[in-house]
Amino acid sequence: MQLHFTQRHRAAESQPKTCAPAEPRPDGRGLPGVVNARQSPARQGGVPLRSKILPLIIASVFALGMTAYAHHSLSATYYPDKEVKLEGKILDLALRNPHSFLQIEAPDDSGVMQRWSLEWRGSGQLGQQGIKRDTLKVGDEVTITMNPSRTPGDHRGVLKTLHRKSDGFGWGTNPGESVD
Repeated sequence: MQLHFTQRHRAAESQPKTCAPAEPRPDGRGLPGVVNARQSPARQGGVPLRSKILPLIIASVFALGMTAYAHHSLSATYYPDKEVKLEGKILDLALRNPHSFLQIEAPDDSGVMQRWSLEWRGSGQLGQQGIKRDTLKVGDEVTITMNPSRTPGDHRGVLKTLHRKSDGFGWGTNPGESVD
């Protein structure tokens, strides 16, 4: 005989209420809702914490690797086999990562003064080579060599060498002083 819901409910209410001892789980993880010394709170759900974190760590490493892989190639942006020499004055120096930028004012091929944006190494690398925020100042007269942009009429380049006329300070002629 099958009882209807209301009949089952009434039958359950009429039973005396007793506290039955809790039985261990069939998977051997102890009593439900009870944490013992060998069972960490992370394992209460049945999945070890390391198996939750490991995929997150792997995904993070993969994402960082993709970011590094996606970083642009200098030879795709600039002509590595062409070199241009400019003489001008520094307008700005932005030390940052992953690349710093030096802005100078110098004439183009037709003699018209232009603002040139020169891509340089990251601030950490430049700092190790002695280039700090106060090393180069606005108005310093410099001679630079660069690899020009592949985009025609674009006044950009990747810095190869720098020479300050006032005191002979230079960058790009010593080992390790190149933009790769």
